[in-house]
Amino acid sequence: MSILYLNVIIRPGDFPLICGFINFFQLRKKAAADFAVPIETPSPAAGSVERHHPYELDLRFVAAFSEGDIDEIERLSREYSNYRLSTFCKGNDIRSLKNNLIYSSALLTKAAIDAGVDENYAYRTTERYINKVESEGSREKLLGLNGMLILDLAGRIKHSCSKTGKALSPLIKNALAFIDENYDKQLSLARLAAEVNANSSYLSRRFAEELGTSYKNYVNNLRLEKAKQLLLFSNRSISEIAFRLGFSSQSHFTNLFKKAFNATPGEFRNSD
Repeated sequence: MSILYLNVIIRPGDFPLICGFINFFQLRKKAAADFAVPIETPSPAAGSVERHHPYELDLRFVAAFSEGDIDEIERLSREYSNYRLSTFCKGNDIRSLKNNLIYSSALLTKAAIDAGVDENYAYRTTERYINKVESEGSREKLLGLNGMLILDLAGRIKHSCSKTGKALSPLIKNALAFIDENYDKQLSLARLAAEVNANSSYLSRRFAEELGTSYKNYVNNLRLEKAKQLLLFSNRSISEIAFRLGFSSQSHFTNLFKKAFNATPGEFRNSD
């Protein structure tokens, strides 16, 4: 499978930084500052050698990423940890890491768009992460950002797929784009319908038909996925996260989170 980006043919073997994503799944302690997370870089497994990861591993990662399969991405990321990271700036480890992340971000963005993610959302998300990358100076923060980008785009792939496997209609694509920009606000179905010039009942029915879930559940699930990122990659309080993401109260947020993930936000943040 080839990925076309900026008129260059790039193959899955070019993904250089996916191994950093394993750190996302090891982060379960409260951070000292936004995006500041204590990370112990995994050592190569016993018997492993310092060599580049195999092309076949990239093929499996691309397949999992394109389906938004977070569980499979987690498993594959553990395999990547057994291999060395590409050197993109000899003699400057932080610059090399930044270059790795920026390069990978471009590939992931194209893969996400190919998988059905709205291109404006994908480009805006990547631009935001890359700007954050350039402002950071520690390995820990950079690897944390890498995990957030992969989770963000993979989660968007998962939520952007039609229940039928077919391409989403322009109506639903426009609705999702508006939700992406406003999920942290009090966003009613009536307001969304007005924004996309549709009848509320019709929009609700199309949501269920194409996405296999109700409008309300879609918005709540999107907010909960964003909450997971903030719980793991920031030191924001649970109440701050709840109100920042548009939940009516902390208790409402906690109840929805526990129902979705079988753990309270605090338990999720502090679990091993």
